[in-house]
Amino acid sequence: ILNNMGNVQYHLGNYDEAKDTYEQALQIKESIFGKNSMKTWGVLTNLGTVYTHMKKYDVAQKCFQRALEITLSLDASNTINDKNQFMMKKAMIHTKIGNILYMRENFDGAMEHYKSSLHLKKQAITDRLFENPSILLTVHNIGLVLCKKGHFIEAKNMLENVYESYVAISQRRDDKDNYTQEIRKILFDLSGVSLAMTNADDAKRFYQMALECFDRGGSSAEELAVRHPHFSLCKSVSKRLTDFFQS
Repeated sequence: ILNNMGNVQYHLGNYDEAKDTYEQALQIKESIFGKNSMKTWGVLTNLGTVYTHMKKYDVAQKCFQRALEITLSLDASNTINDKNQFMMKKAMIHTKIGNILYMRENFDGAMEHYKSSLHLKKQAITDRLFENPSILLTVHNIGLVLCKKGHFIEAKNMLENVYESYVAISQRRDDKDNYTQEIRKILFDLSGVSLAMTNADDAKRFYQMALECFDRGGSSAEELAVRHPHFSLCKSVSKRLTDFFQS
C-alpha cells in the first residue's frame, strides 16, 4: 500500500512526500522479505527515481546501485523463473545509473552502463531488435554520449538510424503519435550534433522538422513548444542556431 501511495505522490509531483513514503515502504519490505528480495528491489528503484527528480544524484545512485546488487545476487542464486523479464529489469537499472552519470558529466561511466543495458536487452529481446522502443532508447542514449565525447560523425549516424527506425515502426503500426515525442527529441539532438559539426544546413533542417512535430490541434508550433517538456531543449538549440549564424 505504501509503495502504491508513493507512486501516486510521485506522479503528482509531490517528491518530498513520495520520498518519505517510499522510505517507509523500504523499511517494511526489508523487514518482511529481506534486503535481497525483488520486493525490496522495486521500492529501491522507485526511491532512486524520486531522488533523481529531486536532483539528489548521490543518494539516487546509491539506491540504484543497491538495486543492481540485488539483481546480481539473485542471478547468482539461480532462482529466477522469467529470465527475460529479469534481464530487462537489470537493464533498466543500468540505464538509470547511466542517466545519473550522464547528468554528472561522467560520460565514460554512463557509456559503460548504457552498453551493459543494451547487451542485456539484446539477450532478452530476440525478435526485431531495432523495432523495439526500449532498444532504440538505449541506442539513442549511447549516441548522446558519443556526441559529448566528441565523436560527432558516429553519434550523428547512430541518431539518424534511431530516427529512421522510429519513423518506420510508427508508419508500419499506424500509431505515429505514440512516437512523436521520441522522434522530436531525436530531431533536436540531431540538430545539436549537426551544429557541433558546423553543418548549418542539416542543423536548420532537423530543427524545423522537430518544430513541425509540435503542430497539433491548430495551435502554432511555437505556442505548443512553450508548453511542452522539450521546450528547454528547443530553446537551447534555437539559441545555438542563432549564435552560429550571427558569428
